[in-house]
Amino acid sequence: MRVVTFIEQQSKRTQAVEALVALALLGALDYFTGQGLSVSLFYSILVFVVAWFGERTFALFFAALCAASWWWANKDVHPYHGVWGYAWATTSRLVQFMFVAVGSSALRTRQESDRQRIQALERAKDLESEIARISEHEQRRIGQDLHDGICQVMAAIRCSASSVRDDLQAKGLPEAAATAEIAEMLGDAVREIRDLARGIFPVQMEAAGLAAVLDELVETTRRLHRAQVFFEMGGDVRIGSPEVAMHLYRIAQEALGNAVKYGGAGRIVVALSEMGGTLQLTVSDSGGGFRGRQDSKDGMGLKTMRYRAQLIGAQLNVSDSPAGVTVNCLLPLAKTTAPKS
Repeated sequence: MRVVTFIEQQSKRTQAVEALVALALLGALDYFTGQGLSVSLFYSILVFVVAWFGERTFALFFAALCAASWWWANKDVHPYHGVWGYAWATTSRLVQFMFVAVGSSALRTRQESDRQRIQALERAKDLESEIARISEHEQRRIGQDLHDGICQVMAAIRCSASSVRDDLQAKGLPEAAATAEIAEMLGDAVREIRDLARGIFPVQMEAAGLAAVLDELVETTRRLHRAQVFFEMGGDVRIGSPEVAMHLYRIAQEALGNAVKYGGAGRIVVALSEMGGTLQLTVSDSGGGFRGRQDSKDGMGLKTMRYRAQLIGAQLNVSDSPAGVTVNCLLPLAKTTAPKS
């Protein structure tokens, strides 16, 4: 590897001079050894090195020089009969060296193309991960702004409306009933905004863990949609990486939202368990499957879930039957820990 690095760090001109010097030494060796030692293989190796590290045009020129060197070194001691026999042998060497030059150059180009493609894929994956992190950060900021900003303002307005209601009731005025209704509506709005903020970013994620926020998600969904949604916990599942936990939460949130919105399910179960060193997150419903649903197997929701699963190294399986849809996410526990800094 050090030799390869040393050659790659040199300029093309230096590489060309060194190649010509090596060819001159090889030609002299071929000349003085005569037929006692064949060095044709060394010519091919030299052409390969030149084609691998240099330009294809120079490699072809160098291959022709190698053929000329072989012709000069063996013109007086060759075993071929007649001039034409030796010319044919020289042509064969020329074709051989040209083939090595073209093949080596093509192989090098292919390897370089593959290396650049791999680097591009790695950069794209890093950018996708960074976009996901930025998106989660923005959702967290919006959720906190809703919870700490609008929610608090609405709560203060509700308190003011309640105070006005009490004053009107004390004076026996009929407007007290309307004011009480306004205060109740403001209370409902505060609860919905708080649920929306928690859905955008569950503020208890890091403190309570994935199981707690999934339970809260199920409870909120049951209350808002009046659906039969249940959460099942199998064992003590701990996830050390908040990023992994957040992606799993988003997968469950998307699957649960699809089941409630499109599935027409009478019963939905969100389950989190661990078995055999693998974490399993399952969202199953008793709806009619994908038939007639707007969110099909190729829908954006499932693509988003598969993308999040891919980011954390999980396997996402979606099964569809007339009895309902089951979304199953499998993740090795080794990938649930936070990376060491």
